[in-house]
Amino acid sequence: MKLEEQSIDQAAGNLKKLAQRINTSHEGEPAFLLVVTGTQVAYRRDDGVLVAPLAALKRAFTLAQR
Repeated sequence: MKLEEQSIDQAAGNLKKLAQRINTSHEGEPAFLLVVTGTQVAYRRDDGVLVAPLAALKRAFTLAQR
């Protein structure tokens, strides 16, 4: 979980590096890259990485369980 914008930038960079290491011929392309934060706002960065608060994931999980 990241709280500061600089930490979000670093996490997004790390996710993009990790995504490059995935064997896409075996695993396929990642559906998305997501940085989970303690902020209140969800958004898509210019580089395509999603940023979302933990609370949003809890809500999505709860809805999926119904």
